[in-house]
Amino acid sequence: MDKPEPGQHVAYYVARDAHETPLAYAGVALFGQFAVLVSMLSHPDRHPSASYARYQLHTFLALDLGSSGVKHLLVGSVLRETAGNQYFQHLLGYRARNLRVEVIGSEPRRPAHSPAKCESRGSALT
Repeated sequence: MDKPEPGQHVAYYVARDAHETPLAYAGVALFGQFAVLVSMLSHPDRHPSASYARYQLHTFLALDLGSSGVKHLLVGSVLRETAGNQYFQHLLGYRARNLRVEVIGSEPRRPAHSPAKCESRGSALT
């Protein structure tokens, strides 16, 4: 990941074993009360300790972000995850939601398609 630009906020988390060997890593982009889990990786050669570390790291980052004012942690599509990862996310309390993202720019833009032909495929987060 590149160094954040001025005004961008990120949080990095690393779980290590007793010998300081990295077992799991997470990177989170922060947007006020929202955060986006950019990456979460565990050491492939350190199974099962890396799997345990990943679970503990996620628990820690969720508590840390919550205590910092983050109310919503956004991740990628759960539907593309393996059954094991979907179950892991269920255990951690994730709930599938559809989001509609609106980009607000400084200058008005013309829509790529005629508004009459566009369909909304998501719903706003409430």
